[in-house]
Amino acid sequence: MNWLSNTIARSGICAVSGAIAGAIVGYFFGLPYALAGSPHVPAVSWLWWMALGLSVFAWLVLLVIVGVFGNYGVVRIAVWALGTSLVTGILTVWGIYVLHIGFFGALLGWLIGFLVGKSFCAMCAAYQNRGNS
Repeated sequence: MNWLSNTIARSGICAVSGAIAGAIVGYFFGLPYALAGSPHVPAVSWLWWMALGLSVFAWLVLLVIVGVFGNYGVVRIAVWALGTSLVTGILTVWGIYVLHIGFFGALLGWLIGFLVGKSFCAMCAAYQNRGNS
């Protein structure tokens, strides 16, 4: 457990934000999905709207947690947090739907969000270092 907490702590705010957004989307989509008995064929448009709606909700939560309570500033993180939330939310909803793992949705969302956020951290670092070479 110590290794996991150290890895998360050193991963950067993008990875932590992605993990938070993924856990929120995974929980709010996965639990009702599991309790409904994993419906077999929901409309595809329904999945997209659920993913987008939950992603926006997770984005608003991220703005409060990271932007306000974390002192990063809401305006400074708004665009990157929205991108992280959208990509994480869409992948999480589709992952839960395809794998039928509603009860483990928050864990799957956390993992997807962590990986998406970590890749966004790498892209941001590469973008910032591009001008220094």
